[in-house]
Amino acid sequence: MTKRYDLNFWIRFWGQLLTGIGNFMIMPFMAIYLSSKVGGNVAMVGIIMSLGPVGALIGSLLGGYLADRFGRKPVMFFSLMGTATSLVLFIFVQSTLWFSVINFIQGFCNSLFRPAADAMVSDIMTEKERQEAYGLLRVGVNVGAAIGPLIGVWAFSFSRNMVFLATSIVFFGFSIAVLIWIRETKPTGDVKTYVNIGRRYFYILEDKILLLSILAGTMVQTAYAVAADFSPLYLMGRIPGVYNPTAYMFALNGAMVVFLQLPISRGIKDKKPGYIMAVAALLTGLGTAGIGFFGTMLMLLLDYAVFTVGEMLMAPTHTTLLANIAPEDKRGLYMGIGSLTWISGGFFGPLLAGFIMNSLGGQALFAMMGVLSVMSMGLFRMIDREIERKEMSC
Repeated sequence: MTKRYDLNFWIRFWGQLLTGIGNFMIMPFMAIYLSSKVGGNVAMVGIIMSLGPVGALIGSLLGGYLADRFGRKPVMFFSLMGTATSLVLFIFVQSTLWFSVINFIQGFCNSLFRPAADAMVSDIMTEKERQEAYGLLRVGVNVGAAIGPLIGVWAFSFSRNMVFLATSIVFFGFSIAVLIWIRETKPTGDVKTYVNIGRRYFYILEDKILLLSILAGTMVQTAYAVAADFSPLYLMGRIPGVYNPTAYMFALNGAMVVFLQLPISRGIKDKKPGYIMAVAALLTGLGTAGIGFFGTMLMLLLDYAVFTVGEMLMAPTHTTLLANIAPEDKRGLYMGIGSLTWISGGFFGPLLAGFIMNSLGGQALFAMMGVLSVMSMGLFRMIDREIERKEMSC
């Protein structure tokens, strides 16, 4: 099937693979990097990191609207150029205020990309192709997740500025590829549907499936954000002879996605989405809680393997659900609103984590986040019941 995918898809695939390497060179060590800049204040690190998702919230909602209004291509190009610029700025700032401002800008620019790009894929794929297509895109991203942290261990110790600069150059190159080779795919629609942006976003209250997916997804993504962002800080120096085990955990995560995501996506494409996402929430919760309690490298790797299976079940299923329930002229809108799951999780997770870790410790933090993820299972099952109700009423 993949041979039939057109040039738009493959430009996104290879672009996300390369930018993924850069992102995952930085991401596992960002909390450590910021901690060194703010005197080890974990609560302040949490505040700075939570500002990125605040910018992302605005960018994602606006990006979905703009992708429907002006097209997928210009939004993708502006997003990539803005992200490239913000990464360079990290090299030149030193104060907490400027780190906060740049993290906000990066979150805003970076989040414009996903709703536009996901809408583009939805435009060019049939409903049956989407699950595998979104799964294949995750494979590309996670090649970066497998390689990036291992490079980052060395690169951050050698030159942190070089890491930011190199990643910026890759984003710039991706933006040029989008400008030159991506063709516009936005369906032709009634111009009147774009007049009132407020009315379009009120749509979230009218679609129960969309609302349930956001509420439940936010709970899971809050746990995910804590596991991804604060495990490097918590686990640093805890395993004898290993500087930071998270580099190997993230590499395992990426490798598992590269080799297993497509078979899993094919295997679950005919399953009920709410059921699959409920199982994913359970595995994510167990994996998140385990980070706080396992004290050997082997057990941490096994625990993160469980966590990764949850991630592989959740991500393509959630995106495919949004693509399938979205009206043709509101695909960008739905992808933008759907991005609220990882954006809200990325905001609440670090913000809560900084204070909980300071006051109650790491074990309490990861246990609480694990419970939060498991609690979302009931909401995901409600999605299946709502889909069945809609099908029966048609």
